[in-house]
Amino acid sequence: MSELSLLRVWNSIVGSAAFLFMVVIALGLLVSYYKTAAALRHVIFILCIVLLLLMIPAMLLSFWNALSLLQRFLVLVLGAVAAYAAFTMRRG
Repeated sequence: MSELSLLRVWNSIVGSAAFLFMVVIALGLLVSYYKTAAALRHVIFILCIVLLLLMIPAMLLSFWNALSLLQRFLVLVLGAVAAYAAFTMRRG
């Protein structure tokens, strides 16, 4: 149940940030900082980023819930090994 709550919080954060960026673009149009075509490109870019930020966590959560306990453990071990390898390679 906590995963659903975290997704709701994430959705509200992303939605609030998107609304804030849209307001900034609208104010930019109002004071003629943006041209109409440039503002349309910015709005489309923001909407694409919002869609990605909303879809990727939901897909990862459904993927994680579909795994068995052993598979989850193996994914965590693989991630820990990869992080350790990256850390040791960076140190030289």
